[in-house]
Amino acid sequence: MHPLSREIVSWSNIDHYCSVTDFHEIPGKGLSGRINQHFIKLGSKTSASSQGNLNDSTSVHFEINDEYRGYFKIKQGWRPGLKQLFNELSADYDLHLLSGDNEGEKENLSTIFPFPAQMRFRQSPHQKLEYIRELQSGGKNVMMLGDGLNDAGALKESNLGIAVTDDINNFSPACDAILNGSSFELLPSYLKQAKDGVRTIQLSFIIAGSYNIIGLYFAVQGILSPLTAAVLMPLSTVTILTFTSISTRYFALKNKLS
Repeated sequence: MHPLSREIVSWSNIDHYCSVTDFHEIPGKGLSGRINQHFIKLGSKTSASSQGNLNDSTSVHFEINDEYRGYFKIKQGWRPGLKQLFNELSADYDLHLLSGDNEGEKENLSTIFPFPAQMRFRQSPHQKLEYIRELQSGGKNVMMLGDGLNDAGALKESNLGIAVTDDINNFSPACDAILNGSSFELLPSYLKQAKDGVRTIQLSFIIAGSYNIIGLYFAVQGILSPLTAAVLMPLSTVTILTFTSISTRYFALKNKLS
């Protein structure tokens, strides 16, 4: 489920799997289990008795029977269009970056992230959750994007939680929306579409209210016959449905989502 786990499995080219017993997972730390009578631990540096300095990379360490055996060193890769995405979002939103990884990529990220002072590394799931609450206590509405179980608490606590995944059939933490990773760079367009959708709903209420006020005026005057009123009632519904359909299509074209 974890992005690093998927990278390790893909690199290993596994064609045979063993049964795992006594499986445990600690969010932000790693996982452990027993395989063929061997006790295996796999996770971050703090969960394994590793030695040496690996602050310049993302690493996944492993132990076998409480003996440290090594690590996987994984170079971070960024999604296409990430810099442009940051630039577009920073024009309208205050961006913060929370990562459970070490600061090995801080220098590279500082060149593309608009607010380097608002980057936090080595963040545990609890620290991410508290960071969200701190922003909310300052009167901010928070949208959180995460891609793993480590972000579950922060996603649930935020005003809008979006899980980003490359496999929508895989496990996703509790959230308000799921965004396919291949569409990640379209996030600014989705946010604009959401705002335009709210505008469409508001205009629909205005049209419906105006329609009813005009109809009420003629009804009080006794001008409308029952047959005419019966025809006009479903006509108002058709008018609203047509308006919302055309508006949604128009905004989708404007936001380049169609």
